[in-house]
Amino acid sequence: TGQIVHVCSTHLFWDPRQPEVKLMQAFLLARALRRYADEQERTREEEREEKIPECTQRNDTDAGDERVTKEETNESRNEATTRKVNVKTGEWTREEAPETDQKINHEINHEIEQAREQEREQGREERSSAGLVRDAPLIVGGDFNSMPFQSVTKVSGPEGREKGKEMCVENKYHSGVYQLFTEGLVLPSHPEHPVSFHPSLAADAVPPLTIFPFQSAYKEVLGEEPRFTNYTRDFQGCLDYLFFRNATVKAVLSIPDDCELKREVALPNSRFPSDHVALMADFVLR
Repeated sequence: TGQIVHVCSTHLFWDPRQPEVKLMQAFLLARALRRYADEQERTREEEREEKIPECTQRNDTDAGDERVTKEETNESRNEATTRKVNVKTGEWTREEAPETDQKINHEINHEIEQAREQEREQGREERSSAGLVRDAPLIVGGDFNSMPFQSVTKVSGPEGREKGKEMCVENKYHSGVYQLFTEGLVLPSHPEHPVSFHPSLAADAVPPLTIFPFQSAYKEVLGEEPRFTNYTRDFQGCLDYLFFRNATVKAVLSIPDDCELKREVALPNSRFPSDHVALMADFVLR
């Protein structure tokens, strides 16, 4: 069909003590994908231009010592002229082209225009069916080592104490990676942004991180992310995603329930070769 689809897999840094590292990895990955799509679009534009036929000159040689070259048609008078050069003397003369030559010139110009129009039409069809390369469906899947939500416990009250007791407040927020991919923006005020995570950094050392946002396949179908995609003895949580853009997701592969996964304590086991469950989705391409 000529449909262009970009598919990318990734595995981000794992250490939960350094969330700003995986956030910057996700940001650089998304920007690199955008640059790649733009470069592909420029390449396709250049290829389209190269396909447009160039105006060819028609050279005729008569039986004598004269060489004939075609000159542009005088559209205002609807007449064609030719210039002849005498090879021996080097003198040029102008004369009206014979009616047969005018007809041939007209046919050549007509064929060239038809070829150009056909190429333009083909370009329009390619754009309507597949769209611009930079707007082609893009799917990014993998282990992002980031849960949808994180929580931070803060101590409130004067100097962290109120009537002799610590008052703890739990704030829940999207992890930096998940927010970047689904919302397209992570401000320096986000707890996992490098500026917030490293107080020694100047406030303007790292700007807000912005990308074109994605959708999550499982959330679109199920209404929420799976409870877990990684299931080990010490940890169960959602770390893996199928993010996409410029497509429509129709179905996703179901996640095994925890009773099935706990038959042999955790993953991996004899039935599941990885500590991560498989993710799969059906997409309709635009």
